[in-house]
Amino acid sequence: RTATVRVISATQPARLVSVSPAMATGAPGANVRLSIGLDFPAPTALTANVALSPAMGFGTVPTSVTIPQDTMGASFDVTLAGTAMGMGTVTVTLGADTRMVLVTAAIAPTAGSVVISEFAVAGAGGASDEFIELYNPLTQAVDVSGWRVQYKSETGASWSTKATLAANVSLPPGGYYLIGTATSQGTAAKDLTLALDFAGAAGHVRLIDNRDVEQDKVGYGGMANSPEGMRIPTVHGSGGSFERKASAGSTATSMAAGGADERAGNGHDTNDNAADFVLRQARDPQGSSSPTEP
Repeated sequence: RTATVRVISATQPARLVSVSPAMATGAPGANVRLSIGLDFPAPTALTANVALSPAMGFGTVPTSVTIPQDTMGASFDVTLAGTAMGMGTVTVTLGADTRMVLVTAAIAPTAGSVVISEFAVAGAGGASDEFIELYNPLTQAVDVSGWRVQYKSETGASWSTKATLAANVSLPPGGYYLIGTATSQGTAAKDLTLALDFAGAAGHVRLIDNRDVEQDKVGYGGMANSPEGMRIPTVHGSGGSFERKASAGSTATSMAAGGADERAGNGHDTNDNAADFVLRQARDPQGSSSPTEP
C-alpha cells in the first residue's frame, strides 16, 4: 500500500475548495443545506462570508459561517422565501477564494392540479395486479367528480378511458384516491375497483377533468413520450410501483416506509416524468381512507 504525505508550514492558510452541492433545489419556504469544504483542516477557526443574490424576495443566508479549528468545513442553510420562484446564487468567500452555488426554488403545482401520485402496471399477482393513486397537493379541496383516468399504448394515437370517478367525490388537501383491480395488492382500501389493463412494458396514463381538460400525464418505459418532459425510462419491479416525489431531492429510499419523505406528500411536479418519479421496490398505495399528508 502507498500513501501521500503533504507537509505544510505552521502558518499556511487552509483554502476554500468547494461548496456543495453545486446545484440545489428546494420548495418555497424550505431550508436548503449547503456545505463548505477546505483543502485541509483549519489551523485556527476561520470565518467564511456568505451572500445571496437576489438579496430581496428570494430568501436569506447567514452573513458569515464559522469553520471550527481542526475541521474540514461547515454547513449552513439557505432559507427560501415562501413566495420564492426561479433561481438564486449563493456566494461563499474565504480569503482570496470564492465559490458559487445555484439554488432553485421549485414552483408549487398550480390550482386544480391533482396529480397521478403512484401507480403500478403489473405486480406480484401478475399483469392484472394494477392500481393508480391520485393525490391533492393543494391547500384547498378539489372536486374530482366525473374525472377520468385514461391510457394509451407506447405508440398509440388515441386514449381509452379506464376509470371514471363517481359524482360528489372531493379530495381534501393532502388527500388520496385509489383505483385498483380486484386482485391489486396493497393494504389501503380501494375507492374504485375495476379492470385497468395498463401495458407493463411501456405506455401512457393521464388524468382529465370533467371538462376534458388534461390535469396530469405520465409516460413510462420503452420509447414512450409525453408532453410532460422525458418518460420514466424503466419499469418498476414486480412488487414495486412508480411514485411521484415529494421534492426534487427525494429518492426511492426517502419515499419508502421510514424514510424522510414518507409523509411529505407527492407534490413534486416539474412536468418532467423522469425527474418527478422514483421506482419503489415495495408499493404503498393510499386512498381516501388513508391519513392525509401533513
